[in-house]
Amino acid sequence: MSWDAARWSLSVEGQFVAKQSKVSMINNEASSKGHALANHYGHWLIREGVGLDFGVENLFDAYYLEHLAGYNSITASDVALGSRVPGARRSGFARIRWAI
Repeated sequence: MSWDAARWSLSVEGQFVAKQSKVSMINNEASSKGHALANHYGHWLIREGVGLDFGVENLFDAYYLEHLAGYNSITASDVALGSRVPGARRSGFARIRWAI
């Protein structure tokens, strides 16, 4: 869903993933639960030629496992050795753009 105005815009995005239980035993795949993520993006035209882009992904900091996520093979990690690597947690960005 987006809202666009002359000098700014805001967007909210939902990502919905169904559970995966039909897995390949040959490839040693594991089933995974479904999950939902929310992302928020925006843009602001500060003045002619200068703009600000910003966003937050995984807005509610949901913990999830992607179906084809890899397995941790590093001993000094927050993820237990041999466990599936979780999806990205909440992250944000901001970028200033200008035209010369």
